[in-house]
Amino acid sequence: MFTSRTLAGRARWGLAALAGTALALGAAWPAAARPLQEGGGEPSGPTAQAFGDRTAVPSADAADTAEAGASAMAAAATNLTYTTVEPCRAFDSRQAGIPLGFGGGYSLSPSLACGLPTDGSVAAIMANVISVNAVGTGYVRSSAYDPTMTAPGATVLNFNNKLVSSNAVPLSTCVGCAFEIDVWVPSPATTHIVVDVVGYFS
Repeated sequence: MFTSRTLAGRARWGLAALAGTALALGAAWPAAARPLQEGGGEPSGPTAQAFGDRTAVPSADAADTAEAGASAMAAAATNLTYTTVEPCRAFDSRQAGIPLGFGGGYSLSPSLACGLPTDGSVAAIMANVISVNAVGTGYVRSSAYDPTMTAPGATVLNFNNKLVSSNAVPLSTCVGCAFEIDVWVPSPATTHIVVDVVGYFS
């Protein structure tokens, strides 16, 4: 289910719930087997949100939230333990219908989508980031969620026209934020992105 709203002059779209079952590339999204939280309930709240222009002027509230999230993440980055999980499809932009490109991307909550702990203990996720249906040659960047959309991030995947490519990479999360990670494509090239979670650091 999609809802549309405008934030700081940019259109954003929220996805209420995304299924987390295995999916062959290019296949239709399964209607059943949504990821469950502890206690058997379905995830509540948004698990993904699209964004556009990453050169937004930050508001005071957004800057305070980003600073608080960064402080929490720094405090959580010591003595981490890695936990493997049953592979889970946290996100597939083909289901949103909007590929990444021209600075656009998505804010994601893989922990919520895949039933990982949501108590703020997840400092990073281990994910396979996959490029599908690429048009042109480009790269995918990621950072911990940044409400100001100004974080430079790091390149997590390079992709080439019409080729499926993937990379296994740990992705830092924003602890205590509205979302956990941002993924985007700065270049004019476009691609759909799939994110499969295979473990997490806490």
